[in-house]
Amino acid sequence: MPTFVIVYDKPSMVYSPGETLSGTLQIALKKQLKVDSISVTFHGEAQTHFTSYETKFFTGRKRSQESYTGFIGYDGSKIYCDENQIVWSLSECKRYLTRGTYRRRFEFNIPLKCPPSYKGTYGSIQYYCYAKIDSYPKLGKKTKRFITVFPKYDLPRHSLPHPEAPIENTEKIGFFYYHHGYVHVKASIKKLGYAIGEAIDVCLDIANLSTKTIEKLRLRLKQIATYIGFCSYDFIPEQFFEIRTIASVDKAYVLEPKNSGVFYITTRVPYVTPSFDDCPLIKIRYELCIKVFVKGNTRNTLRILLPVVINTVPVQTPDKPLIRQHSSPALLGLGYCIAKDYCSMQSIYKCPQYGWSFIHNFTYAHLSAPYLIRIR
Repeated sequence: MPTFVIVYDKPSMVYSPGETLSGTLQIALKKQLKVDSISVTFHGEAQTHFTSYETKFFTGRKRSQESYTGFIGYDGSKIYCDENQIVWSLSECKRYLTRGTYRRRFEFNIPLKCPPSYKGTYGSIQYYCYAKIDSYPKLGKKTKRFITVFPKYDLPRHSLPHPEAPIENTEKIGFFYYHHGYVHVKASIKKLGYAIGEAIDVCLDIANLSTKTIEKLRLRLKQIATYIGFCSYDFIPEQFFEIRTIASVDKAYVLEPKNSGVFYITTRVPYVTPSFDDCPLIKIRYELCIKVFVKGNTRNTLRILLPVVINTVPVQTPDKPLIRQHSSPALLGLGYCIAKDYCSMQSIYKCPQYGWSFIHNFTYAHLSAPYLIRIR
């Protein structure tokens, strides 16, 4: 059996859209081989695949309305590039390749408009070169090697999302008859766009108007992947969300009752796929989840969400920081137990009395990543 490998000119195998992908196909033969052709194919494709338990209505063979209840599969596919190049053919007047080592060059142009490489639980965007030897007898020798496409996204000031108006909400700390007062938190960041490796500084202005002590702050950077697929019954797109925590920081800050203070908490953007929404099947966005923990067992957390944009080129600081205000402990301790018991997809459909928005809120705040949220 012949052995052959694909060797790229760039050892890192990281490319940008518009670059030239070049390399060498190395073939080692231990004996003479009758070859018809040798080809290399550059392929890039986005794929999604997930299942959902639901009821679908469709028109039967006799044009009657029928329904199906069960697990329905959704998938999608989008091809960005599929180029083939013959590196050896019969036109070279060599029907037989003798024993030895052969090297064949290949070269492709990566399309300008293609999303970055991404691999998730329910979908992926992958680029690779695929080599094949058509020989006699039909040995079917093949090899494949992936590359990483990483666009250089540069988000200037005018292309960043506009900061939203401050959001305020006031509730009491505690549960039922055990109320302990209010906690008000105002969170702000300097800008919306951050580059990979850059530090994100969050400023928290906390007013502890309750009778309980604030014990800890938590900052998490979450990646939200949206998968879009279609089923064979209709052409209505279905969405699935996968949320993963990619960076987490816990800080022990103590703020006594009836006091206020300004606190800073920092995290750094790891090497991740940048934010993008130019793919019809997969979209990636990021947000900061800030939690304030108050001493107590029930209704003792307060949560704030701040959207951020992750890119590959640093952006300038906008004139106004993004500010969101929230003055309520996010969720009840009792609600966490309910969400923990009914976090699977089947359990959610079996328990409609809790309501989808109810499960959505608790799952989003408390369950560890990765977890799923479905939009109907």
